[in-house]
This record gives sequence, structure tokens and C-alpha cells, in this order.
Amino acid sequence: MAETHFEKGDEVEVCSNEEGFRGAWFSGKVVKAVNKNKKVYIEYDNLVEDEKTSKPLKEFIDVFHVRPIPPQDSDYEKNNHKISDSVDAFYEDAWWEGVVTKILENGNKFVLYFRDSKEELKIDKDKLRVHREWVHGSWVPPPLDEEQSQQQKKEHPQRQEEMQKPQLQVKEQQPQQQEEEIVQSSWIKVGDTVEVTGFAGSWFDGTVVKKINENKYLIEYLNLKSEDETKLLRKEVEIKCIRPIPPYNPKLESYSLLQEVDAEISNGWWCGVISKVLSDSKYIVFFRESSEELEYDHSQLRPHQDWVGGKWVRASMAP
Repeated sequence: MAETHFEKGDEVEVCSNEEGFRGAWFSGKVVKAVNKNKKVYIEYDNLVEDEKTSKPLKEFIDVFHVRPIPPQDSDYEKNNHKISDSVDAFYEDAWWEGVVTKILENGNKFVLYFRDSKEELKIDKDKLRVHREWVHGSWVPPPLDEEQSQQQKKEHPQRQEEMQKPQLQVKEQQPQQQEEEIVQSSWIKVGDTVEVTGFAGSWFDGTVVKKINENKYLIEYLNLKSEDETKLLRKEVEIKCIRPIPPYNPKLESYSLLQEVDAEISNGWWCGVISKVLSDSKYIVFFRESSEELEYDHSQLRPHQDWVGGKWVRASMAP
């Protein structure tokens, strides 16, 4: 993937890979341009060196984890967030990707599902923006100019929708914390084949061996081995990290540019975005976590879906 060139003083966003902050984008500016080790020296806007000082945090960051500031949303985009849309929410000094699951107060508040934390939070409209990826030096989806924005208003009148009977309790904005799992687990039975989330939102197949308690199950992975490689890996997993096998029919599915998909990698499924449609049912998929693009056959992909409140939710396509 092509490297983006940054100069001193450029305003940028930095993607974190730290536990608890993975996938979040923090704003800052370039203090020193890319060095021979492919790193950029960044000064953050909202992060400080420690709690006792207000001195901005500065550090060297791999250039592939740095991108320009995304373009401002058009008036149409600001006022037309719909259920299943992928959006970024400004929360705890960073931008986090979420999926709209409910629209409240005539579109002034939204309920978002965050994949990494498996939580739903209420977020004000002015704290949202369209989710975009920086691919090959361009924004995906591309920003709308004024003419395109007006055209979208004509073709797609604003819709305010309510998600019917959500089963997840909505929590007010607050720091993530350990608490009793509220997701209904009645669908899980011993012997079921399920998926278990792993690193960076990946999903791996497993079998439910037994119920540990109301919030935890013993899972035996179907394709992962124990450290000594003599038997299949078994692990106690919290209910929020378990879901059914997503429904889809490979023969009926077709994939389009910018669509979110899951791709098979190392016996698991990893979320990416179609960045190019090739011939012979092949696609180029962009993975945000690694900033890589890989080629896949149609049979190695499936539509990305999130398990929210006991229902499957597919991300909508960008207009």
C-alpha cells in the first residue's frame, strides 16, 4: 500500500493499538516528518504525558498508523445517519467506529453499537461523523461536494427510523467498566457451534462445551490448538464475546466497492472493506488494523454482520 507523505505541522489522526483503545483515532500534529524507520513524531491534541501535567504527549508512530484529518461531512451527511450506518463517534478524546442501532429525539441522539467493547451507548448528533477509511491516498467513501450533497437530498429524502424492541440495555455515556452482562444468552446451548471474538475483532469457530455461570462458557475452538499442539484449545469466554454463526449463502451473495466484508485469514474471519472489484469473482480487501490490502476469491468472503440485541445487523452501503 502506498505511503502517505507528511510534513511538519500537518494535522493528522493516529490509530491506537493499545488494549482498550484499539481502533480509536486521536488527533494531533506532525512535529517531525517521516524518518528512515518509517516513523512520524506526533504531538497529540488531547493526550498528555501524565495526569500531573498538561504537557501534550509526543511520540514516534509508525507512518501506517497515521492519516490526514478526514474531510468535514456535508450537510446531507450530517443530517442523514440511518440505522446500520457505520459512523465515528467522538468519545473520551478520540473517534471510535460504531454502528447506528437506534435513532432518538428526532435524530438529535443516536444509539451506537461498538464492536470492540460489545457495548451500546447514546451519542449526541454533533459528536458523529461518517466513517471513512484512508486507502491509496483517498477517502473511502469519498466526501460529497455541494452539488452531490444537493443531489443526495433529492434522491434520498431524510428518514428518521426507530429500531423495534432493542434487547440490549442502552447505557449513558460513561467509561467502559466491568459489570453484569445484560445480553440474553438463552440461545446458547451445550454442543452449539458458535463464533468467538479474538484479536482486533476477528472471529473464530468453536463448540460450547459447558456453561460456567450466567456470563461465561467453556469453548473448544475448532481450528486453534493448545500451546503444546496436542489438542484443540479450550478457553472460558464471556457471553459478550460469543455469537451464533452468521447466516449467509455464498451462492447468493455479491460484493460491491466499499462494502464491509469478513475475509478468511489464519482459520478466522477478519473485517475489511472492498477497495477494488476485480474480474473472475475476485476482490481486493483493505484491512484497517494492518493497513494492508489482500486479494480474495469470492468463496473466501462473507458479508460483515454484527450480532446486536439478539439480531444480525449488516452495515449499510455509503450513498
